[in-house]
Amino acid sequence: MRGLLVCTTVASALFAAAAYADPATCRGEILDASKKSLETPNHIFTSTTGSGLVQKSEIINVGNKSYVKVDAKAGKTAIGDDRWAIARISPQEIAKKTIEAMRDAAKETKNYQCAHVRDDMVDGVAAAVYSEHAETDYGKSDGQYWISKAQGLILKYESNSNDMTISYRYVYTDIQPPANAKGPDH
Repeated sequence: MRGLLVCTTVASALFAAAAYADPATCRGEILDASKKSLETPNHIFTSTTGSGLVQKSEIINVGNKSYVKVDAKAGKTAIGDDRWAIARISPQEIAKKTIEAMRDAAKETKNYQCAHVRDDMVDGVAAAVYSEHAETDYGKSDGQYWISKAQGLILKYESNSNDMTISYRYVYTDIQPPANAKGPDH
């Protein structure tokens, strides 16, 4: 299950990486928001579907710990256990590795388009919506980022690539570690 989460995260980073190609304004907005969002305590709700797999997970990044809860199904078979676990890697390490992966993946982008397409609201927060299209040796990706106009944080991200749909929703208020998390140091 951890491998699936890592693959999903890396896939998201690889396709989001196209944001570092031209145009520079769009690239800069998405890079800045990604970095800031990774460094700010948050609770991320994710959904990934494709190839008969449905995975919903939650990630809480607070202090020097990341907590993960996964609920996954392959067909009708549950393969996640819906319990909180403490990740072996800190939010700071996740941020560093994700930004590095995004920069490395940007070098593999062959066709990239990115633009601010509209303004929108997410849970009552004003957001700028950026749309991107990227093509690499791994496939094509179309995604959208909703970035808070006031704080510069990612509020929502949706991507479709290679028959996989990924959706992230970020929350930045009242972030607390789960009381029942188990992990490497327990």
